[in-house]
Amino acid sequence: TTINTATTFTVTNIVNPGVQGQLSNVAVATTTSAGAIVNVASTGDFAAVTANAFGTTPEITLSSAVAGVTSTVSIAFTPATFANVAKVVVTLTGFTQGTSPVAACTANCGSGTPTAVLADGVLTVTIAAGLTAAALTTLTVTNIVNPGTRGALTNLAFATTKTDNAIIEATATGTLVAITAS
Repeated sequence: TTINTATTFTVTNIVNPGVQGQLSNVAVATTTSAGAIVNVASTGDFAAVTANAFGTTPEITLSSAVAGVTSTVSIAFTPATFANVAKVVVTLTGFTQGTSPVAACTANCGSGTPTAVLADGVLTVTIAAGLTAAALTTLTVTNIVNPGTRGALTNLAFATTKTDNAIIEATATGTLVAITAS
């Protein structure tokens, strides 16, 4: 290479980390073939990594929308990207877990049976296999107890993550029906 001339190279097949802000302290060095450092800097930039958007707005429905009733939660969404999705995470504030919830997948979940847990208002469904991009995915979870009455939601937090909880896709535009008194 020529001194004081920008050098560009491309490395392919690198998997991005989870969502993170832009970095401005990335360390970079050049070395000799023997590994001796020639130049070093810690002021390199790395672009922010953002979550992808879903192909459709996630929709959450209930087998019963009556307050206090044990219900089956149905989750429908279309992932925008093909990824090694391990979990689907939905904020269901006020909902509680009845007896052990049972999760099932009716479309786009590959092999294996998903599992579910609802803790502190967050429903996490762990998927046995990855999802296919641009294909409707539907999951159900039984034994979830509805909260008290409230209006429909259009700002439900919803995400898909890897096994280490790194976010793949996220939105705060999921929908949920109103919970009624009867």
